[in-house]
Amino acid sequence: MYNSTEATDVNRGPCAPETRKAELEKLSGWAHRTQAHKIYWLNGMAGTGKTTIVYSLCTELDSSRRLGASFFCSRMIPECRNVKHILPSIAYQLASFSLPFRYALSQVLKSDRDVHNRLLKNQFDSLIVKPLQEARHTLSFDIIVVIDALDECENENSVGQILDVLLGNDQSLPIRFLISSRPEPGIYRRMMKQVGESFDARLVLHELDQITVKNDIRAYLTHELDDIPLTPTQLEALVERSGVLFIYAATAAGYIKAGYLLMDHEERLDMILGTSPFSSEGKDKHIDELYNTILNAAFNNTSLDQLGRERMGTVLNTVICAQEPMTTHALAGLLKLKSGEQVEALLRPLGSVLHVSEKSGLVTALHTSFPDFLLDQRRSTMFYCNLAQHNKIIARACLGVIKHHDPQFNICNIESSYHPDEKIADLDERINKAISPQLFYSCRHWANHVQLAGEPRELAESVLDFLSVRLLLWMEVLNLKKCIHLGVNIMRQIENWGRQVEAPVELTELAHDAWRFVTMFASHPVSRSTPHIYISMLPFWPAEGPISLHYTSRTQNIIKPAGIALINRQPALLATWSFGSQVRSTKFSPDGSRIAVASGKELFIINGSTGQRLVGPLKGHTNTISSAEFSPDGLHVASSSWDGTIRVWNAQTGQMPVPPLAGHALSVESIHFSPDSARLVSGSWDTTLRVWDITTGEMVMGPLEGHIAFVTSVMFSPDGNLIASGSSDKTIRIWEAQSGAMKYVLEGHTAGVTSVAFSPDGSYLASGARDKTIKRWDVKREFEPWVSIEGYIITAIQFSPDGQRIVSASEDNTIRIITLERPHWKDAVSLRGHTNYVISIMFSQDGSRILSGSSDNTVRVWDAKARLTTTQYFRPASDGHHNEVNLVQYLPDDAHIVSKSIDRVVRSWHPQTCRASGNADMHLRFAKEQGCIAFSRRGGTVSGSLSGVIQVHSNDQASFRATVTDRHGAISALAWSPNDEFIAAGLDAAIQLWDIRTRQVLVNQHTSPPNRVTSVVFSLNSQFFAATSGNIITIWDIEDGQRKQNILEGHTQLTTSVSFSPDNKLIASGSKDTTVRVWNFQTRRTAFGPFRGHTDEVTCLTFSPDGTRIASGSRDMRICLWDLHSEDMLFETLEGHTGAVLSVAFSHSGAYIVSGSSDCAIRIWTSKPENTNPDSVSRASFGSWSLTREGWITDSRGRALLWVPTDLRAPLLMPRNTGIICANGSLNLDFESTTIGETWSGCYTPVRSLV
Repeated sequence: MYNSTEATDVNRGPCAPETRKAELEKLSGWAHRTQAHKIYWLNGMAGTGKTTIVYSLCTELDSSRRLGASFFCSRMIPECRNVKHILPSIAYQLASFSLPFRYALSQVLKSDRDVHNRLLKNQFDSLIVKPLQEARHTLSFDIIVVIDALDECENENSVGQILDVLLGNDQSLPIRFLISSRPEPGIYRRMMKQVGESFDARLVLHELDQITVKNDIRAYLTHELDDIPLTPTQLEALVERSGVLFIYAATAAGYIKAGYLLMDHEERLDMILGTSPFSSEGKDKHIDELYNTILNAAFNNTSLDQLGRERMGTVLNTVICAQEPMTTHALAGLLKLKSGEQVEALLRPLGSVLHVSEKSGLVTALHTSFPDFLLDQRRSTMFYCNLAQHNKIIARACLGVIKHHDPQFNICNIESSYHPDEKIADLDERINKAISPQLFYSCRHWANHVQLAGEPRELAESVLDFLSVRLLLWMEVLNLKKCIHLGVNIMRQIENWGRQVEAPVELTELAHDAWRFVTMFASHPVSRSTPHIYISMLPFWPAEGPISLHYTSRTQNIIKPAGIALINRQPALLATWSFGSQVRSTKFSPDGSRIAVASGKELFIINGSTGQRLVGPLKGHTNTISSAEFSPDGLHVASSSWDGTIRVWNAQTGQMPVPPLAGHALSVESIHFSPDSARLVSGSWDTTLRVWDITTGEMVMGPLEGHIAFVTSVMFSPDGNLIASGSSDKTIRIWEAQSGAMKYVLEGHTAGVTSVAFSPDGSYLASGARDKTIKRWDVKREFEPWVSIEGYIITAIQFSPDGQRIVSASEDNTIRIITLERPHWKDAVSLRGHTNYVISIMFSQDGSRILSGSSDNTVRVWDAKARLTTTQYFRPASDGHHNEVNLVQYLPDDAHIVSKSIDRVVRSWHPQTCRASGNADMHLRFAKEQGCIAFSRRGGTVSGSLSGVIQVHSNDQASFRATVTDRHGAISALAWSPNDEFIAAGLDAAIQLWDIRTRQVLVNQHTSPPNRVTSVVFSLNSQFFAATSGNIITIWDIEDGQRKQNILEGHTQLTTSVSFSPDNKLIASGSKDTTVRVWNFQTRRTAFGPFRGHTDEVTCLTFSPDGTRIASGSRDMRICLWDLHSEDMLFETLEGHTGAVLSVAFSHSGAYIVSGSSDCAIRIWTSKPENTNPDSVSRASFGSWSLTREGWITDSRGRALLWVPTDLRAPLLMPRNTGIICANGSLNLDFESTTIGETWSGCYTPVRSLV
């Protein structure tokens, strides 16, 4: 910004007196006019003086209180070359300029503290527009905001995006923008469209009258060289050599003045004016001559010996090749020179081309033309800086700084691992002392220098040493400096480099594992505490992985997880991010840096490495979003919805460039962009396809008709000539993309087609269907079937970028990677971790990651290159369920637990061993459409189907089937009476009671109002049964079949569950309103409650056998225990499930509780703390620890003990658990003798380096 310390660091200042008066007068006139253009563009070629003019204007505007904010972009300062910093900086300055603006901005920040990390349009709207709208009545004139040198920002796309944002600004707002830049094509095109040839909104410095410019240069030189005796002839010669380039004049003046101090200014002047032509030609000729003259004089100085010249050259080349400007002390530390003073002395002869800030010591080139000169061998000849060779030198230096840093562990001497970094009071001060500028530079940029280096194999040994010994130190530095996210790309960069240069296999494998390690750390809350790199990351890392092999041997007394779950875990899982609704679509951006997520009715764009939300939620759809797609150019995201519309969003701003695309008569299920990003094809439940122009929003082709059922999937071929569509009518159709003509109908599937995908080269088309097959069709042979792979119900498929693999998503919650050389399910690699249907699947463009979205409300990222084996994933971990467990129950003898999952699998377990008992998988006894089930005390079962069929299996009575009245529809709830004589069934809008002996219906009544029955239950004496529908509880007397009481008052939302007390005097109910109520059965009044403890829907509840307690389960993942005899009612909560608790039951002894969850796990708990199994004492070494939703294990004081990876939380045994039944096995944590908390620094011994 103007008048900042950075201005001094880079030698930025105003125009010399009596220069550029005409230009400044014109700019000042624009700024002060009441009616003027909202955007002014000052442009000019390099060296024409743009920045000094802008700085002078800022001085004038600041003195007149018209300068609201300024931002001076600079290629030399990282923060100043990143577009994302511009708007937050402007907002901060405007808040200082205007108190009303400051207040309005504070309100914005209260509602969204991360707004500065949003996309540019969101930043502009929230940080600038909204506060300005609130404060506009307090401003009597337009505020001027200056943005200088926009062309020096590092990302052309970002430059274009911020220009689009600024140029699209509301013209009525009291703000104007002055933008200066070189006339780069992207900037020129946008600015000319805005300001055109308007004289009042544009000033082009290199098109000014040359006489006027030379007069200004003459005045400048006269002022700068005032103390130096120049003859008029010498002055005019300097003016002529400068031409219209102020940078030439400034460089020459600096060179001559430096010589004046050394009494050789005459010699320097003669060198400049007497310079013979070099090989440079054209526009660079004069400046090249000047630079060569300056360098010749510096390096040929007789006071320098050969070592001094070499050091000067090394420092100069390091300044030129550095990824960002460094201080003299940082350069000294990096290059192993004595001090910053020595570096400054070496650079002093170069003071006319390099600037050393007196305040900060930062070294920068005075103008960008100087690095351009040195890096061009044709222009700089003997002073040429060989980029590849010198980057190798810097790479070695960076790795050396990291290697020889002391200490190599806990560099900030953090005393305890209990607290996050942000809670350590003086940590910033420690960081500044412990992490030198050269260390921080080295940690961020060593990989860039390695990649840019020549003869890369010479660096392989140093890189291997870094990966095998220094990785954790490097992670400490990045995490403490809050830039660990950079580490993800750095590790990927090094792995790719290793493969490109054919580095040793050990290096590339270690780099890959390091990428996984850093990604896991950076993308999860564990990164909030630096000690947990060691405390939490290392213990859970696969023992056979390269990271463990190199680093675990250096640990002492870290926690040692144990259990089959650790062996059977998914090593491919990198990240898991949760959303509020099912995720039906997830897509990488073309460069893999962002992910589009469709969750419910909302669309999000998140960071592809960390999961941080960048844009959204984007709202507008009125029904579930079915599909989301990035355009191939990455500029747009399209979303389709069950509301029948398609919306196109700007991927950076979240704005909609065109109105919603409407035309389909029913839900739109699938969309896909054409390869040129210009068109979009959509497929709908109305059986048609349509093609849209995304620029105009108009339909340009369609409706394309031919399918006779829902269109479920559409895709353009890679060359854009064909469109493939899959349908519930079991066919795939191929259409000409230009004419819409149907070319082929592909038949072969025996159930609905759910997904189609072209291979990247367009040679093949793959299709997945509900018939459990994937078929591959040969495009070149007129779509001849090539191979058919049978196995599982397919929801989505995609080819890998190399076309050699297909990844599929299935309804069994599993992702499978199929190698087309071995196209069989038995040879596929399975990725398990989702707890519900996987709906969306995708490879990243570089093939390194797989992205999945699921009905379990999560997005997961997987390592596509993990070294997986098929046996590893088909080995049964246990007999646990692979789907949501929605029913658990103890049998009367407490020797068995029965359970059911939503995939209709019923199983029986020994609670002591958690092993399957009897028939471990009884689902074959029930039809596929069975929806619910209930158990009798004697082991019988009754199941109800979605088509209204009741099927009874009784151990001592004849089994039978019965069909309810057709109009009642699906059976939603079932109960078997304790005396084994009756079955109650809840339907869509009716309740039935069956006598098992006579097979007669005793009760058949409609609910009033007609709502779906959510729960039915019998009293313990089998005299009454109750049912819930809506927010009503209805009770029947079985003897006379009459309805006894409707409880209408109480719950404000759907009543989900009901239970009788053992003495038949009380009824407990749970509701979607998050409360539990207890009703007196005799008085029909509320006896206790409402009990408030849950934060989400109560899904299930039950009384303890003695009637003193109630256990309730909820979608908040907790079980609450309510003591009916205590004052506060809430006895305690049991936490450990990682999904909704769907079923809960006491053992008949009352000593234990069993729960089933959407996380697919069954947990057995002690019902009272005093009943805790001695085997779990080690798990409670730190008291009654608990697991937070973010994965932190915390003690009773809330201190963080350990962070548990997402995939290991469901099988984790909690202190109150006596057992857990999970498909992946169980995981036990032993905290005995662990060095955590205040003793954590004893957990690791680093390798010391000999300096």
